[in-house]
Amino acid sequence: MKRLKRKINSLKKKRNQYIQELAEKAGVDPKTYVAIADSLPRQQEELARLSRDKAINEKIYAMLLERLESAKITERLDNSENRTKFRVIEPARLPLIPVKPNKLKLNLLGLLLGGAIGLGCVYLLEYSDTSFRSSQELKEYFGYPVLGSISKMITLQELKRQRSKVRIIILLIILGVLLISSIIFGVVYYSGFKNV
Repeated sequence: MKRLKRKINSLKKKRNQYIQELAEKAGVDPKTYVAIADSLPRQQEELARLSRDKAINEKIYAMLLERLESAKITERLDNSENRTKFRVIEPARLPLIPVKPNKLKLNLLGLLLGGAIGLGCVYLLEYSDTSFRSSQELKEYFGYPVLGSISKMITLQELKRQRSKVRIIILLIILGVLLISSIIFGVVYYSGFKNV
């Protein structure tokens, strides 16, 4: 600890010697020189603050000057006698039907795409089906005669289930035809209404 104090004291002495030398070179009293040196950081902070304030004030001034010029131009345009005059030729009317989206076209396109995707899926499933449906197909594929086959026994319950499936398919076909015809009717009606 004593060694540190001695070191601090020696550094202070060196500092005082440097200050004395610099003060003599500058022709100033050493105490005045120390006061000037101590006030330098505060003066630098003050200079930085003033520089920031100056930059901000310059930006504000430039913005206000630009607004003033814009206001002068607007005032000149308002006061000029040669300004353009507008006349309404035909008043605007509200449309009877929306311009976009065209719902009928979108629905028809969706219906067509849905049908195409459905048919594509059916074709893909049928094409990828590798089962044999009859003994004749089996014989043609392998080239050997079929010695025997087990026939499928259809129960009354399975027969009812197949008939209900057929009824549902027929009902869906009828609904599809009705839907397509109503869409076609809507398109025809819509195009006739649009031309009015």
